[in-house]
Amino acid sequence: MQLGRPALESIQAPPSVHLGLWVLAVVLLQQACCVWGLLAGTTIAGGSGTGLNQLQDPTGVLVALNGDVLIADTNNHRVQRCAGRFSCSTIAGGTEGVGAEQLRSPYSIALSSSETLFVVDTRNHRIQRWAAGATTGVTVVGGPEGLELNFPASITLDEARRQFYVADTGNQRIVRYDLDEADMVVGEGVTVAGIPGEIGDASDLTRLNNPTAVFFHNETETVWVADARNYRIMRWPLDSVSGSEGTLEVSGLKGRPYGVSVLDGNLYYSDYDKCTIMKRLPDNTTTVAVAGGFGCGSGATQLDYPAGFPLFQGGAP
Repeated sequence: MQLGRPALESIQAPPSVHLGLWVLAVVLLQQACCVWGLLAGTTIAGGSGTGLNQLQDPTGVLVALNGDVLIADTNNHRVQRCAGRFSCSTIAGGTEGVGAEQLRSPYSIALSSSETLFVVDTRNHRIQRWAAGATTGVTVVGGPEGLELNFPASITLDEARRQFYVADTGNQRIVRYDLDEADMVVGEGVTVAGIPGEIGDASDLTRLNNPTAVFFHNETETVWVADARNYRIMRWPLDSVSGSEGTLEVSGLKGRPYGVSVLDGNLYYSDYDKCTIMKRLPDNTTTVAVAGGFGCGSGATQLDYPAGFPLFQGGAP
């Protein structure tokens, strides 16, 4: 399904998501959200539609501390919270628009330890904050005019420093914002990767081309970026500024990376075109598929254009 955004690749999403380490992957074309174990996934929500347990082109997902699964149900313009399999409710949005209670194609979500929800409201070019139980959101940065953010696609939190990072896709940068005690942005955003408005090729370590995902790794204090149209994964330190050279972690990918995460020294990324979640081991050379890898499709062992995913350990949500 075309989302009509000039800055991002068009994303097609299935209405379900698979979970089982566990990798939780948003499966775009199957319209599903699933937990992935060793080989097969378990559908948490899906079946294309507008019902509470259905999804339309989901692109972002996370797991709350209590095990609930939260899904950015992109083309239903809402965020769903699932307490179990097919047991979902709407916690943000639900209709398309620019109002405080509305969203337009949310692509990514983040949840603080205090249950404050941050929503990347992509086609409204803004980040919305929803307090636990709130019926309306508050804009913390950006707005429909697209003056600050331009089709943002991903968000990651650094709670210890009260900061968050956004993949400002249309502006070809990763930008960091500071939060006050009320979880509102203070001061100006700081570009930590890329050069605003400038596109680089795969040989350029200072510029990006369609950064679609960002991940903050607390242990190493680094920012990881899925640089989709350069088919690579990049890394920058926290003190980087606009134009700083990043470290090339993975290059020459056959498909576009649409998600990135790091856990226990392992790098994970979603290969959107190959319908696979990949894992690079700490030796920095060995790469294996941990979800999908059996062609694109709706089978229990398959993914269909996966985008964002979180990682968590233990049993399935």
